[in-house]
Amino acid sequence: MNDRSTISKSFGSSARVAVIVGHKPISALDREQLSGVKKYMRRHRLQWRIALFQPSAPTTQVLSWRPDGVISCVAMDSAVFEVPVVHLGYRQLPDEAGMIYTDQKQIGTIAADHLFDRRFRSFAFLGCADKAWSALRQDAYVEALKQHNFACGQFDLSIRNEDVMPIKRRPTLAEWLAGLPDRTALFAVNDYLALEVLSICREIGRDVPKSLAVLGVDDVDFECELTDPPLSSVVNPMKSVGYEGGRMMAELLTGTFARSKRLSVRSEGVHVRKSTDVTAVDDLIVDEAIRYIRANLESCAGVEHVAKAIRVARSTLHRHFVQALGHSPLQELQRLRVQRAEELLLTTDLSMVNVAERCGFSDDMHLTRVFRAAHGVTPGTYRRQTLVEDGQASKP
Repeated sequence: MNDRSTISKSFGSSARVAVIVGHKPISALDREQLSGVKKYMRRHRLQWRIALFQPSAPTTQVLSWRPDGVISCVAMDSAVFEVPVVHLGYRQLPDEAGMIYTDQKQIGTIAADHLFDRRFRSFAFLGCADKAWSALRQDAYVEALKQHNFACGQFDLSIRNEDVMPIKRRPTLAEWLAGLPDRTALFAVNDYLALEVLSICREIGRDVPKSLAVLGVDDVDFECELTDPPLSSVVNPMKSVGYEGGRMMAELLTGTFARSKRLSVRSEGVHVRKSTDVTAVDDLIVDEAIRYIRANLESCAGVEHVAKAIRVARSTLHRHFVQALGHSPLQELQRLRVQRAEELLLTTDLSMVNVAERCGFSDDMHLTRVFRAAHGVTPGTYRRQTLVEDGQASKP
């Protein structure tokens, strides 16, 4: 056994840590993870010596540097290093391997909730079933839609053999996209595929988001912002994954590790851009009102405020909501406030007072009263019950 595997607490602050990146060249997601590791090091004043290795680097090359620990963005046999190894990202690994990963099922559920909340009633999914993380997102997305009694059209871009690459299936994908019903909401399993969908839609003359809303995953800002239209995307919390990976490595190096070796990090939700910034209702007044509420939830004083903002009478606004959605604008306002509260409770450590303020409630008692009516429990109980899951990492 390598004598470096017995490490004192003082040694942990100046250890040699090999980092095996996930892509060559380093991808935007790799950079996010590495910035998370760096953030942990700075916050805890660690002077680790870091060496970056390409994903194809042979084990002997990594070992020749004599690392005290390894942080890997690719799947590998941890045992060959005889030092602590932490894997970043979802992998199918032995149970004893350390792993920090994004909650893939939560991403699928977030996508379904976001698109369902936009009042879509036709849904589609584009992914790669041969990838475990894609399959988890897909299963959760489809299951969430089933809870609302909706089916989902699906297109699989898995690489089934070396001869069939996804690019060669582009014409088939274009044909599938052209055949989707009007006002369909499509969830692509990552931004790469979502951007390909936007490109095809421009070629075939399909309007995004009016005819087809498109949602991706990863939220790489420069890619999502520069496309036409800008792409809505589920936030992939890779910086938090890297931060938690740094924490796990530090604890393993110093012998203080006492938690599960499988820790998941939750997404903070959807970064909404133009590709899904639409409400799939025919009533233009209702559509404008809901868009206004979403954009001004924190400052929205009530239904009268909304009516004045979109220049209609309150009675007119009420009538249109009941006809289009079957409930009042006040009920919709409260629903959107509770939905925002759910997101903040699960993805932040904000106090109840701050959650109430962010959601437009008058105070935390108002939040508690409305939230209990919607869920049967207080916001605090909801937070505790939902977050008590094995292997869920805290927000750094």
